[in-house]
Amino acid sequence: MFYNTRKTNQHFGLLITLLALTLFYASFLYEDVYIEGGYPLFGATVVYATAITVMSYYAILNGSYALAFGVVMFMISDATLAFDKFVAKSPDTGYEIVVMITYHIAQFCIAKY
Repeated sequence: MFYNTRKTNQHFGLLITLLALTLFYASFLYEDVYIEGGYPLFGATVVYATAITVMSYYAILNGSYALAFGVVMFMISDATLAFDKFVAKSPDTGYEIVVMITYHIAQFCIAKY
């Protein structure tokens, strides 16, 4: 389907696991996201998280460890950013540092691919 993705033995269990983790995290953020912007913002958040999850699925199937690690770091970066924005809401936390470190590691690994 995507460039250089293994076409055999596509692990749908992996996809289901990634989607379940995404929905679990979205349900964790639900109340705070809903307070911030209602159903439109929550819907957009779920669509974005699902797109990132599907991207991760295909990156893992690609077989490149650098790409898979980079995409996982990107997911951690986005999850931390969402937690900081909607739940923690504290300007003096270390979340920004975690986001920047994981984001730059992700960009390096994805670009290396």
